[in-house]
Amino acid sequence: SNMSVYARHLHGRHAQAHVSILSLLAEVCQLGSLELSPGRAVLADQTDDRPPLTAEEEGRREEAVAFIVETSSLVATQASELLHAWERLRWDLLDAIDHSVSALAACQDLPRPGRAKKEGEAEQGGLLPTIATAWPQLMRASEGRARGRCLRTAARLACCGGKFATSRVTKDLWPALNSMIAGGDDAGRCEALVALTEVCASETGRLALSHRTSLRCARSLASLCRDLDRRAAKNTPPPLVDALARSLNALKEADPDAVLGMLLDPETKPLSQTSSPRRARLASPSVVF
Repeated sequence: SNMSVYARHLHGRHAQAHVSILSLLAEVCQLGSLELSPGRAVLADQTDDRPPLTAEEEGRREEAVAFIVETSSLVATQASELLHAWERLRWDLLDAIDHSVSALAACQDLPRPGRAKKEGEAEQGGLLPTIATAWPQLMRASEGRARGRCLRTAARLACCGGKFATSRVTKDLWPALNSMIAGGDDAGRCEALVALTEVCASETGRLALSHRTSLRCARSLASLCRDLDRRAAKNTPPPLVDALARSLNALKEADPDAVLGMLLDPETKPLSQTSSPRRARLASPSVVF
């Protein structure tokens, strides 16, 4: 908290110092939230047989959680508001938002002092209000030079927000990603595909994908597959093919019917009319997933 006050004091004349402090706070909060998470440092095939915390230790833990939540929300809000003022520091600000929201997501189920576990409110802590505040700033910033990086940060917010982010993904994030996939250069397409993959690969992120959005994603990826098929193999950069395959795989986990429906060869016979073993022929042979 005192560091945040100091950071605001530096805001007027020392932009780099201010952003460095925000970044440091965000990293500390992220690391702290991971250490406080249940089952930390316990392997998957082990049980947590550590002794329960004493009342004093539990009190200190709750205070640490409260500090992380308050500070992370403050850092993410400040960093998002500064995206437009300090373009040369935009990458550092986006990192601070990433780390802060990640810390909030990790702390959302941890107990805090003076906060009753009321349904729908205390469970999320400061996560959802912070996403709501930072989201429009990210969308505005995504119109600049760091477009792909801003959209990747927005995708990570969607992964933390789940159903809360559904309308934002439908109205803001997917149209922006689709414009890069459909009309961008190969580097921009890769960035957009990576962002889409992050949403589809996250269990919470999938909650932000409506079925209609999944169909639109599948249609766009199928179109890109056909576009790559028309290009000579030597003109298709391997990173783009790899990014597309990863996106298809991730989207297939979220909505397999949408992906397979868009990629089936139009001349494929219904599976009920084919002999066993039944196989479907895909319209795009260049991308294996």
